[in-house]
Amino acid sequence: MARWLLLLGGLIVWAVHFLGVYGIASVADVVQEADAPAALWVMGAFTLLCAGADLLIGASALRRIGASDDSLDRFIHGGAAWCAGLSLIAVVWQGLPVLVAR
Repeated sequence: MARWLLLLGGLIVWAVHFLGVYGIASVADVVQEADAPAALWVMGAFTLLCAGADLLIGASALRRIGASDDSLDRFIHGGAAWCAGLSLIAVVWQGLPVLVAR
């Protein structure tokens, strides 16, 4: 189970970010407006938090690639690093309008 969590960790971060940003925007739209400054700050901070989590997962996986002698472990860590990198791109792409707003 831990191997699957490591392998899919980056994609889990992206899914949480996807749901979180749209949830924050929906709540902000009901309360005032989706582009209210407070909502933009919360979404920006959440985007940076998720991007940081992707960087940590990717760096940890890259560090573990060289430390392992087992080919399956190297494959899993390589896949985890690749998924974290893909997730980082997706998180930044989705959060870019919030980060450059106004």
